[in-house]
Amino acid sequence: MFAIVRLLFIIAVVWLGYAGVKYRRSGDRFWWRMILITIWVLLVLLAVLAGWLILDRLAH
Repeated sequence: MFAIVRLLFIIAVVWLGYAGVKYRRSGDRFWWRMILITIWVLLVLLAVLAGWLILDRLAH
C-alpha cells in the first residue's frame, strides 16, 4: 500500500515540475489550474492516508 502511495507522490511531483515549466514558458492559465488541482489532490490523499493510519492504529 505504501509503495503505491509513494509512487503516486513521485508521479505527482514530476507532474508538478512539468506543469510548472510549461506554465512559466507559456503563461497559460490551464497549467496553473493543473498545478492547483494536483496540489489539492495531494492534500486530500494525505488527509485520507492520515485518517486511514489513525483508524488502523485505533483498531489494534
